[in-house]
Amino acid sequence: MATKSIQKFIVSVFSILLVIVALNSCGDNSSSSGEQGIVSHDGTNLSVDFPVPEFLSPTAIAGLQCQATIDGGAPYPLTVDLVTNAVSGTITGVSAGAHVLGLTYFVSILGVDVVLCNYSGPVTVYANQTTTVTVLDTDLDRNIDDDQDGYTNLAEVRIGTDPLDPADFPVGESPYVLCGNGTTGTASSAGFNASVVVGSTVAGSASSTDYWVRVTYSGY
Repeated sequence: MATKSIQKFIVSVFSILLVIVALNSCGDNSSSSGEQGIVSHDGTNLSVDFPVPEFLSPTAIAGLQCQATIDGGAPYPLTVDLVTNAVSGTITGVSAGAHVLGLTYFVSILGVDVVLCNYSGPVTVYANQTTTVTVLDTDLDRNIDDDQDGYTNLAEVRIGTDPLDPADFPVGESPYVLCGNGTTGTASSAGFNASVVVGSTVAGSASSTDYWVRVTYSGY
């Protein structure tokens, strides 16, 4: 009898998960498998061509800009293509070998560059060769909050509030949803992942097991 109750409970939990997955498909998620960028070296210069993360679509964010760095050096402006949804450009004076490639996505608001997302990762380039670089969603830092009001720059730009004014923030939205990577909370319209966690046996009932659902937000 207890076994049937547990089975019914498991079915209920997975029904909830199906609803969560359906909601998740309507959210703003980036691919968990990652996006592939390309770097090529002509013996002196390094050219980059990377897809813009889905949540940073230049068609959704007016005036999106991007710049690249090598080993933390001077930034090089990249071209944002609204048709291909990619950024590309050339960084001069880069030797072949192992480097750290940085990408910074930002918008300019009243002359101030507001950073929405950063990427930094290793890349090894070879003279006169092309290398593929995979960028995972977890490699992207979007938890940047210039005005320290609990809402990321990216969330505020997407919603339409001022990311530089702590008194201007998204009314009615939960900070923990909007602040992005690795935050746990209740269900929301933001993108999230869900998993069933099987707990230890409940004290006093050897035939019962407690189950709970963990929901992790990716936010904006």
